[in-house]
Amino acid sequence: MRLAQSQELYSSSVFEAQRVWSLFDMMRYGVHDLHALLLWIDHMCNYTYGQENQRSGVDAQLNAGETLTVRSQLRCIQKHMVQLELHEALGACNELGISLEQHPSLGECRGQLLSLRRMLTDALTSRIFMYIPQAVSKYANSQQTPITDIRKADLVTNPLAGQPFGIKVFTAFKDARKDAQQIALCLVAGASTAAVFHMMRVVEHGVRELGRELGLRKIKEVSKTGKVKLVPIENVTWDRLHVQIRGKIDRRLSKLRPGPAKDRKEAYYSSLLHDFQGFKEAWRNHVMHSRAHYGPDEAENVMSHVERFMKAVAETVDAQPHSVGSPPA
Repeated sequence: MRLAQSQELYSSSVFEAQRVWSLFDMMRYGVHDLHALLLWIDHMCNYTYGQENQRSGVDAQLNAGETLTVRSQLRCIQKHMVQLELHEALGACNELGISLEQHPSLGECRGQLLSLRRMLTDALTSRIFMYIPQAVSKYANSQQTPITDIRKADLVTNPLAGQPFGIKVFTAFKDARKDAQQIALCLVAGASTAAVFHMMRVVEHGVRELGRELGLRKIKEVSKTGKVKLVPIENVTWDRLHVQIRGKIDRRLSKLRPGPAKDRKEAYYSSLLHDFQGFKEAWRNHVMHSRAHYGPDEAENVMSHVERFMKAVAETVDAQPHSVGSPPA
């Protein structure tokens, strides 16, 4: 079979960047068939070696039945070569196909089969899969629909991969989306400390949005020379931001009459300020300044705190996404 023909029949690889495979997907790929093919090559090599000691002259060439068997198996080899992205190895397949038309000797056939086997085993060795624990598999970026032919399987995006804190947080905080996606990737890869790092960045987006909702977009700062300047909220330290937000909240609450409405507002804002300070002291300073490392259980614990905080802040901001630096619509 020529290269063009094999590419037409098996035109695409099943291996794609960051594509997640389950054990079921591997079974559907045909791992059993591929293993059986390698065993057949071993058998054929042993068979041709043994036949060389019994046959000579024209008899030492592949007979019609043997040629038919090799040509049939060659189609399977070509399929796996394409799906394993070994396009350069298809040339070796073509050479074997041409050789079969010219009645090769048993030794020539064995040599070409061994070459193809080495290409396959090298490719299998370099295709690395990482086991993802079931507890964090919900954050994997995609999964396949359970159909028989994996080459035709549709990729279904897992919502938690792009929205680990849910659709409400995803919608309200446009600028936190990339960090949220990185959190999912880090949890899947077992990079728990990196996940906590990105969680603190997500919290920072939430705090900035809270400040904007309170009318805090720029903060006055006095330099050592006594010069006053306005600093964008995204360039202010957490300590300074906490003080400014608390001041805004106190002034807002002071304008409310005593009663249930004010009590609810006080409880709400007090909880946010408490969480904000807690993030800084418990995790943010430690992870940002390389003073701590975190395991999977600790990362999940931080995740739950961040999710609660971000959903609470989302209650106060406009549901329409907007970029950092611009007020809610």
